[in-house]
Amino acid sequence: MNLLPSLLLLVAALSAAASEFTLRITDEDGSPVADAGLRIVLGRRNDPRYSSDRLIENKSGADGKFVFTANADMGLTRIDIKKDGHYPCLVDEWYGICHFDEKQSYTFALPRRVHPTSLHARKVYLRFTGSDYPENTWISYDFEKGDMLPPFGKGEVTDIRFRTTSVQEGWRMDPEALALNRKHPDYRNLTPEQFARYFGHWNSKVEIAFPEPGSGIIPEPRFWPYCRLSMPPVAPESNYQPNLTNNFTSRHLLSDERKEPGFFLRTRVKMNADGSIASAHYAKIVGPISYFYNKLRFTYYFNATPNDRGLELALNKNQLKWDKSRPLEDQSDLSINEP
Repeated sequence: MNLLPSLLLLVAALSAAASEFTLRITDEDGSPVADAGLRIVLGRRNDPRYSSDRLIENKSGADGKFVFTANADMGLTRIDIKKDGHYPCLVDEWYGICHFDEKQSYTFALPRRVHPTSLHARKVYLRFTGSDYPENTWISYDFEKGDMLPPFGKGEVTDIRFRTTSVQEGWRMDPEALALNRKHPDYRNLTPEQFARYFGHWNSKVEIAFPEPGSGIIPEPRFWPYCRLSMPPVAPESNYQPNLTNNFTSRHLLSDERKEPGFFLRTRVKMNADGSIASAHYAKIVGPISYFYNKLRFTYYFNATPNDRGLELALNKNQLKWDKSRPLEDQSDLSINEP
């Protein structure tokens, strides 16, 4: 039986059918961005050859939209979006844009470049163990110094406080496998606590608090991981919460932290006699505050200028400099250049 004619007919039908794509480009507040440059790449289904890709270059209209059609067997693989005065964006298949539906619509934010400035930015990585930073103990952190307060570090002003607690809930393997691992050269020198941390299931909690009235934290739902600036450029003026509690369990797989929203913070608040805020500092945490296997991680940006809510890091303006007194392996967490 000759299947070739049927296959040719199927290919012809797919080629004749078309999918409609609508791209809508907005700024950080949801307003349409006109004349944004678009470089769109489409790939053919089940065809890994770059030669079968299709390139479309155009601009968004007055309503921020660009509508086009392509063969039904073509799916989006990459979109580059640029416009002067805005942060560029690169969207690829990692963000789930490659589909083959008849009608597809996507909205992407192209946040404005408002006022890039000097900030104190750092990736924080703290291990809560008995020998480093104990659990069930409040730890204070100084954003400007990039360190904890004594007795755990050389910080001077408390911007944020953390307390972590964990409870073990069983093991990640059966007793026979645990016994084998206790004898394994890589694990036999671990303390019982270290062994349990490594092979156990844990339910953990991170409590976040602030030292003075008016300071606080607020979740920011707007988050654009595909963009050079992934959060709004300016911190909100109000609605900060005085505390926050996050719960974690090791039974769930870690989510992709690059896709999780972040937080804005208000710190070092000074109040007027009438209860209004006289001055404050602002910061952002990009992505989640995560705590798994007694390791607390987050990335923050802090503006040391009072009452300046701008949180765009200018190129090469991270004020947390190389500290020669600290071990070399501890310096990589200062290498932040993204806004």
